[in-house]
Amino acid sequence: MNTALPLPSLVDPRCGRCEEELAASVKVLPGVRAAQVDPDTEALSVEYDEAAWTRDRLAAEARRVARDIAGRSWHRAWSVSGMDCPGCGVGISRAVMRLPGVAWAGVDFGAGRLVVDARASAAATVEEEVRRLGYGVSDVAPARSAARPAAPSLPRAAVLSPALALLPLVAGFALLASHQPMASKIAFGASLALSGVPALLRGLRMAWKSRSFDMFLLMSAACAGAAALDDWSEAATAMFLFSVGTLIEALTFGRARDAIRSLVELAPRDATVLAGGRESKIPVSDLRPGAIVLVRPGERIAADGTVAAGESSVSEAFITGEAAPVEKRPGAPVYAGTLNGRGVLEIRVTRAVEDATVSRIVDLVQKAQSRRAPSQRFVDRFASVYTPVVFLLAAGVGVVPPLLLGAPWTTWLERGLTLLVVSCPCALILSTPVSILASIAAASRRGVLFKGGAALEALGRVRAIAFDKTGTLTEGSFEVAAVEPVGIPETELLRRAAVAALAGEHPLSRAVVARAHGEEIRPE
Repeated sequence: MNTALPLPSLVDPRCGRCEEELAASVKVLPGVRAAQVDPDTEALSVEYDEAAWTRDRLAAEARRVARDIAGRSWHRAWSVSGMDCPGCGVGISRAVMRLPGVAWAGVDFGAGRLVVDARASAAATVEEEVRRLGYGVSDVAPARSAARPAAPSLPRAAVLSPALALLPLVAGFALLASHQPMASKIAFGASLALSGVPALLRGLRMAWKSRSFDMFLLMSAACAGAAALDDWSEAATAMFLFSVGTLIEALTFGRARDAIRSLVELAPRDATVLAGGRESKIPVSDLRPGAIVLVRPGERIAADGTVAAGESSVSEAFITGEAAPVEKRPGAPVYAGTLNGRGVLEIRVTRAVEDATVSRIVDLVQKAQSRRAPSQRFVDRFASVYTPVVFLLAAGVGVVPPLLLGAPWTTWLERGLTLLVVSCPCALILSTPVSILASIAAASRRGVLFKGGAALEALGRVRAIAFDKTGTLTEGSFEVAAVEPVGIPETELLRRAAVAALAGEHPLSRAVVARAHGEEIRPE
């Protein structure tokens, strides 16, 4: 028997370790053959023997297990600034998981958020460790929150390094062209130091704290070796280009985060509340279920609720994708972030702001980025093995022939360093997450929400799409496709319809008037 149980409320859907532990604990119960958590639907899927369990008993047992997990777990999230590549998040999570008292740590790079399960006493230690790695860290509200997150700034080193290194690099090539080799080496050395030292320190910190080699350390080693072999121009140029690539990546992810944060802005910051016959403005975060909110024409609805009084049309395009406004009367549901039309509505709040539909959509988009696409998972696994292997191969190429075969040191050291530079997996490691997150961000700016890279990759395999919204999808507006009069001339029917629709604000009314103008019919 297969069944899907609601995820117990004590298990935070943002807590990866909690989900894994819940599924593992249920799976070992007698008579249970399989159990796993689906984070998209926030459900626990269980395959079990009907002779051993009923669905209600199984749900009760899942709640008991969840209580045990919640009693052992402490869950907290931080906002982390200064990350400019997915490898940064991997290194941070590995370093934090090595701390005493930490059971699990994960970094949602797209949202710039670190989530940790640990004892409460480990909070200060976690913050110190992240700062020691060279990143900024601050408290953040839970993912389902109406709080506006601050825009993460670009890492200062990512901006300054290429900017400061460019002038001495250009000067080095100019001096080299004018046959001043010593002066050109000094210029190239200055450029290498300006762009390379931040990368070297960053690579060393990550190697020491997370016990992993990243591309920063690999490039630093290759460029330092090239300089040691007197190839100063190559070393400075390679490191400069690497720092520029890091900056471009940081800019790309910054734009993606901006697009995701803009989703939160769909809901207003303040709401007009009716109480005791008086109107008052309060922050949306202070709204509670049962409150009556006044929404005037053209305003966005502040919270999920039902219409208590008034009639209007509401654009729910962001929530449903339907361009046509929906008529709302008393008792009809409305959603935070949707746009009120021509009438005045009184809304009875039914959900707290952190549980509003728009907040859950933002949460969905943020969590989607932590669910890596198959290509991303492959790249992560590949890079974790590939980078140390490349270090060992390069060391072998540079050292083994001179030691065992008496080959010249300079030649083979240069070949080993060449192997380091050529084998650096920067393009592979950077291209996949950058392209996926940039695509998700570009789509969100156009009103399309992807549930992570896996959905985006699945779309790439689609060969045919059927739509039933002709006109609204292609043009974003309605149009009159045909006029079929009965007992009246077509022009007269269109004129009368246009007269009736002339004062209307509904998109269908504007479509009728536009058709009349197109036929050179003047509504009078």
